[in-house]
Amino acid sequence: MAIERVVEKPADDYFVFLLSDANLGQYGVSARTLSQAMQINPKVNTYAIFISNDAAAEEMRRSMPPGRGHIVVDTSKLPQLFKEFFTSAVVSSKL
Repeated sequence: MAIERVVEKPADDYFVFLLSDANLGQYGVSARTLSQAMQINPKVNTYAIFISNDAAAEEMRRSMPPGRGHIVVDTSKLPQLFKEFFTSAVVSSKL
């Protein structure tokens, strides 16, 4: 729903971030379903950030589109990760 709603108003760039402990299976969300959802609109920069260091997080990260799944154990690293996302989007839009 976030991917659909974020493009309702004109903008230079669109971003949707998912923060999760990677235990999405308990809600009936598979890695494949999430990966497909993240790719429904190529205008939207989507990122999944899994705050965990277990096997479920690694499985989810591997299933994401390249460069769109990330694992964070130390949450103090989140600001730097977001900076990388925004910088990457700016560089990509200028190519």
